Amino acid sequence: MPIEYKDNTLGLMTIILGKGSHQISGRLYDTPVRVVSNFITTVTFIVLAVVFMFQIKRIKKWLLYYRKRID
Repeated sequence: MPIEYKDNTLGLMTIILGKGSHQISGRLYDTPVRVVSNFITTVTFIVLAVVFMFQIKRIKKWLLYYRKRID
């Protein structure tokens, strides 16, 4: 059964139904662009975490060296 819908400027989904009881379901699927974007986000997060871990080690070494010079 075709569904009549109303196009509006707010971007809301508006479905016009007749009288009676109705059951409407909607599903959101990942598009190919969304899959690629999720992959890029995951890879970027992993790279940033690794870089951050190396920077923490470097900062700790610098602090140890700096403390020895003060004493």
